[in-house]
This record gives sequence, structure tokens and C-alpha cells, in this order.
Amino acid sequence: MKFSSAVILIFLFIAKSTFAQEPDTVIAKAFYTLHHQQDKAIKDSIYKENMVLFIGKDASLFSSFDKIEQMETVTRYEKEQAKNWTGPGLPMIKRFAGGRKTTSSDIFQFQKEKKTFTKEFLIINYLYEEPFEEINWDLTSETKSFDQITCQKATATFKGRQWTAWFAPDIPFETGPWKLHGLPGLILEAYDADKEVQFLFAGLESVKPVESEQADEEVDNSKIITLPKKTVVKITLAESKKLKESMYKDYKGFINAQINANGGVLDTKQYAGLDVSKINNPIDLTDNK
Repeated sequence: MKFSSAVILIFLFIAKSTFAQEPDTVIAKAFYTLHHQQDKAIKDSIYKENMVLFIGKDASLFSSFDKIEQMETVTRYEKEQAKNWTGPGLPMIKRFAGGRKTTSSDIFQFQKEKKTFTKEFLIINYLYEEPFEEINWDLTSETKSFDQITCQKATATFKGRQWTAWFAPDIPFETGPWKLHGLPGLILEAYDADKEVQFLFAGLESVKPVESEQADEEVDNSKIITLPKKTVVKITLAESKKLKESMYKDYKGFINAQINANGGVLDTKQYAGLDVSKINNPIDLTDNK
């Protein structure tokens, strides 16, 4: 995606002129291709996924672009089945069978408040807070361009990995892919020393700001960055780890327990891409799941 200097100036103006809001309005989207060697013992275990970063003035949301597209596909699939239903009673909706593995977590970062939250789908959506860790970046004088955007190199140790990040000083958002943050410019590309994890730049778009949605409704996070209120169960980070460990040990039993706890209702849109395998080489090497 080609990116002009004029659009950079628009981002610069918005970032400096927009007042902090609750919730934060999305004003830009950055796209990345994730390359992740999920098992160090298997050389070719490279998992690839398209990701997106929704960017506000003081907040960001990192999610799977593939997951978003897949959920939209399932919604269309279910609506089409309901539309064509000719039987008695309520329409019988078959589960979507074309789902692929996608990242089940969404990462919310609130730079001003120094808060990080993760929403994770484990049959039910859970929301938990994680420590917002400051990253001690070393800035270098080395530069590189991505689609005509000049970036500067920075390095740091974070979550057990040695990271190299390329950030754009002309796009003054202190955020980036995954949990990376804290540089004086948007991180367009990042990878660890062994390139087991790579967030490769895939494009950047401006977003026309919209007015904040009603606070008592679930908002569209592609437009407004705010924590979900109605469709999640709030837990602690420690509790999230116990849940996942239980899922790895007995997947079928875990599914039944979660569905029963949710009144027998299954969210087929998210379930289609649920990944239940434990990753041997996680992005966060300090997270002992």
C-alpha cells in the first residue's frame, strides 16, 4: 500500500489536535503480517496470520485481521441460512465448517493510563488486565523506508526477547503491534533477534473519525477503542492462565463446562477459528502458561 506524505501530515494534525476521549476514536489502521515459529524443534513450523492495529490518540487495539474477516464470513453464512430456511419453527443453522486457526486474543493498550487489557475467546469471551511494562528502548541513527515512510531503528529486551523495531517519527503514536509500545512514533515493523517472531509491515490507512457510540451498547472496535462491557467475563491474569491450562489438559471437558456456564449458547462466529493447541514457543517467553 503506497503511502503519501500528505496522509502523514493528516495523521500528525489529528494526533496533535484531538483531545483525549473516553472512549478513544480510531483515526488510523496499521496492517501487519505475523510470522511466528511456534515450535523451535520444528524448523518449518512457521505460522502466518494477517493482523491489524486500530489506533486512537491515546489507545490502540491489536487484533487478527483474518479473524475479523472470518467472523464477518460466518455472519453472512448464518444470515443466508436463516433467509433460505423453509422448515417449521426457528431456522436450523449449521455450524460454519470453513474456519481456520486465528489468534483468539485482542490486546488493548491505553498509553495515557498505562494500562493493558486482553480480551480472549475461550468458548466464552474473557477480559483481564496485564501489567503495562515500560520498554527501555535504545534508539539508533539507522533509518529505513517502508512505502516511502522513513523509519528509525530501535532495540530493546522485552518479554524475554531481543527486539528490533522500526518506528516512524512522523506518525506520532506511541504504539505498535502486539504489546510493543513506548517509541516516539508508530512501530511499522518489529522482529526478535532470531526472527522467530516477525511483525512485517503490510500497510497503513487513515480512518474517518466517527462520533462516540452509546455507552450502554457494545461498540464497534474498528471505530471506537473501548473495553467491552456486556459480552465478556472479567477475570484476573492468574485465572486466565488456569483456564487455558485446563483447556490444554481436557479440551472436550473444557468446552462442555464453558458452554454450560454460558447457558448452552455457542458463539459460532468465534468458535470457527478457536486455537486450542499449546504453543511451545510463545511470543511472550515470560508467560509460563
